[in-house]
Amino acid sequence: MPNETTVIAIASENAAKINALRGVADAVFGSYRIVAIAAESGVSETPASDVEAIRGCANRLAAMQSSCKEAVDYWVALEGLVERTAFGDFVYGWAAVLKTGRTRPTYGCSGKVMLPTGLIDAMPAGARLSTYVKDTLDADGDSWIDVLGTNGFLTRGLYDRTMEFETAIRCALGSSLHVDNAERVLP
Repeated sequence: MPNETTVIAIASENAAKINALRGVADAVFGSYRIVAIAAESGVSETPASDVEAIRGCANRLAAMQSSCKEAVDYWVALEGLVERTAFGDFVYGWAAVLKTGRTRPTYGCSGKVMLPTGLIDAMPAGARLSTYVKDTLDADGDSWIDVLGTNGFLTRGLYDRTMEFETAIRCALGSSLHVDNAERVLP
């Protein structure tokens, strides 16, 4: 039987997000093709809670499915966010994966990178986090943030935006690949 190509749609045209999906797909699928589709999240530019970010992923999945005319095996949506805690503020991301034929997506979360103290308090309302960090912290003007994202800039490349979303996709897709996990509903 010849290898079938798995078609994976991602709700983004962002290179870091597509590269994250490619990194996971290389590890999981023998042959695959990625279809990038711009899809709005319907949530704020930088969500402030898990609920808002997951809602953004779900909205992107729905928007992508309604606009895509291709036969797709897996649908992937990603959403970054900032969480404020008593211990500090953190940037991280969520992934949602929906296998065609299933009704419920599986979700996965990345690791979290601590933001500098006071950064979120000083950031103007509605501002994009990466733009604000670049404008205020990138004194060298070396544009690391353009390549690595906010978390990559803050960790000096140790954990960049691609790694962030690759972790989230691995968690979500891993659950989706295990049929019992993806479809199980406990009483």
